[in-house]
Amino acid sequence: MKSKEFVANGRLTQVGQYRLTSSGVAEKLVGDNAVNATLQNHNFIYQVTRIARYKNTARSTKALQNARRVLNTPKLANGYETLVIAYRITNDSTTFGVTPGVTTIGFKGKPTMSELNGLVNDPKLSVAGIPAGGYTDATVTVFIPKGATNDIDLQFATVKDRHGNILVGPSAKLRVTF
Repeated sequence: MKSKEFVANGRLTQVGQYRLTSSGVAEKLVGDNAVNATLQNHNFIYQVTRIARYKNTARSTKALQNARRVLNTPKLANGYETLVIAYRITNDSTTFGVTPGVTTIGFKGKPTMSELNGLVNDPKLSVAGIPAGGYTDATVTVFIPKGATNDIDLQFATVKDRHGNILVGPSAKLRVTF
């Protein structure tokens, strides 16, 4: 029997909808918040626009092992939750920039997440980059520690030019409530 909440392709747009990933994880949208939090770091402007919360259930041991590897969280329990944070980086400089995206996401009173434990950046920023005088939209996925509140602190990574020269260092922390 098909469920009307199942979405085969595309973005989940309604709370309660779910999809199956190619790695065998059922992702159910449990929260979807439009936000508008902005931070300027010299010639770069960071704007968080949406935070979606997902409950993830691995359908097999292999799917859970894959999720543990992708999120770099070896003790990840099944039924884990993640946030997918959509943001835009605007480059008001005259130089093309490349960045991995977000370096850390902190949850009040919980361990800070990084690419070493629970944070996965959209590869688009380090490949396509941010055009001079333009912007790039990207996402970051982060594991939510149990008992975390709806306040997060994001820190954006250093932006470099094509030759590896630093255009701007890491940003200050941007507090976002959703």
